[in-house]
Amino acid sequence: MKRLMTLTMIVGAGLVLAACGGDGGSSGALGGTAPPAPAPAPAPAPAPVADAFTVEVEQVLTTTSDTASPISTDSITVTQSETTSPVPLN
Repeated sequence: MKRLMTLTMIVGAGLVLAACGGDGGSSGALGGTAPPAPAPAPAPAPAPVADAFTVEVEQVLTTTSDTASPISTDSITVTQSETTSPVPLN
């Protein structure tokens, strides 16, 4: 009984693996249809509007060295807008 169960499992696994290998389609040379044309590229998103906080932080980041002593950012006023998304720094 165990041999029959083992043989059944091996045959089942072989069938599953054999079914997973092909693409299932026909090529254009064999009379199939041509693949669909690629979709046009989406339009680029408009550049985000940087607020005063982002501009100041970018300025601090570009004018200081990675090895310099830390500087205080307490003087930078944080702006919070309910209508704009965060702006990624480059």
